[in-house]
Amino acid sequence: MVALSLSMLNADFANLRESVAPAAAHADFIHVDIMDGSLSPMISFGTWILSVLSSFLDVPLEVHLYVSNSKSYYDKAGPYNVCRILVDAKTASEILEGGSEYTERVCLYLLPSFARDSIDVEMLARVSLVNLVTVESLWGGQNISWTALQKSVWLDDYRCDHGLDFKISVDGGINKDTLERVLQYPIDQVVVGSAILRAKEPSLAAAEFKSILGSAHDLNDIV
Repeated sequence: MVALSLSMLNADFANLRESVAPAAAHADFIHVDIMDGSLSPMISFGTWILSVLSSFLDVPLEVHLYVSNSKSYYDKAGPYNVCRILVDAKTASEILEGGSEYTERVCLYLLPSFARDSIDVEMLARVSLVNLVTVESLWGGQNISWTALQKSVWLDDYRCDHGLDFKISVDGGINKDTLERVLQYPIDQVVVGSAILRAKEPSLAAAEFKSILGSAHDLNDIV
């Protein structure tokens, strides 16, 4: 089964609980993009939102720290209902060397521009998830980069060849039109935002995604 992580970026923040909770009931994780405008044109929200979300959601949170100094924010995400903290390769290396009491939560995100030889492959043996970003900038509703998604094949080959068990997550541009093709790749999770939260009935949209993902093993055939 492929997991569903619901992205918060397109929530109605004037009615946050009402916007998120019904759809979140069908999600495995809530994906929280914290952005400060330095690595993306967009500024989202700070770590304060983790306390708000934890107050009304039981679904575990995965936090994507898309900020210029992610190590300084890492521990601030720890006290809440957070199971994963996604950081860049440099920060991940620093955290894994003992820079946090939440070391076991460190995960890695890779942007479309990443080069394979720039990754410390030893790091892949110590993280539980690699989030493959498949859009150029982290705002909702963009078109997926199939070239970036193709890198999931290399990641899958690497984990199989080395007996590793990290999960592969795909983040960006996933909707009803692209989902079936996305599921032909060796992935374990999709991050979906606008296709659910901007739908007329977000809860029904999330349930439909979850149903398709539940049978994803029948569709998986690496292209």
